[in-house]
Amino acid sequence: MLSSRISSFRVVAMALVGIAVCVAGCGPDLGGRVPISGQVTLGGQPLNDGTIEFVASDGSSQTGTVISNGSFSLPEEKGLPPGSYIVRISSFEAGAARKKPR
Repeated sequence: MLSSRISSFRVVAMALVGIAVCVAGCGPDLGGRVPISGQVTLGGQPLNDGTIEFVASDGSSQTGTVISNGSFSLPEEKGLPPGSYIVRISSFEAGAARKKPR
């Protein structure tokens, strides 16, 4: 069950971040970096702590930052060039650990 929740979380998170990147990339300066920020939730609650990583689909760029209290932010100087990205979110929530079978 935990595995299916994590898979669902990844799909939703990647879709939301992908939309945010596309929207941010539609600005007037299509050649430069753009700032990006957003919210990450798991089970409807903000993800307390974690990391988010953006890797360009063509491998040309990569950046990431920490998630704190469900939020992340990359300023323009560390932001993303417009394009398609693979998004990886990592976190360890102690309460989500799998219980041992009896």
